[in-house]
Amino acid sequence: MLVMSMDKLKKELIELGEAFKDSIISLFHFLPGTFEVSLENSGLRQEISKIMNKRQAISFLLFVLIYNSCLATVVMMWREGSKRFALGFLGYSFVLAWVLCFISYHFILVWFYP
Repeated sequence: MLVMSMDKLKKELIELGEAFKDSIISLFHFLPGTFEVSLENSGLRQEISKIMNKRQAISFLLFVLIYNSCLATVVMMWREGSKRFALGFLGYSFVLAWVLCFISYHFILVWFYP
């Protein structure tokens, strides 16, 4: 039982070597194939481009990035701190996101996307 056959040991060493080789290759391959996008099925992209232009899309993404980063953080502020502090944080992050998006849409993005 404890003694492996030579063929089985050889097969396992080959599989271990292949796994090691794949791990080294994946270390230097920064973009895996799962992030590749084909442009054949671009129906969603066309529908979104009908609704908003590039400036609006970038401002929307900036707003979503800033306004409320984590609901769990707000819940912990509510539990650990106070309700007033958690609601103040929500209000502050919303106003900050809105102001930054307003500035980026009207002043900064004009140079890049007129």
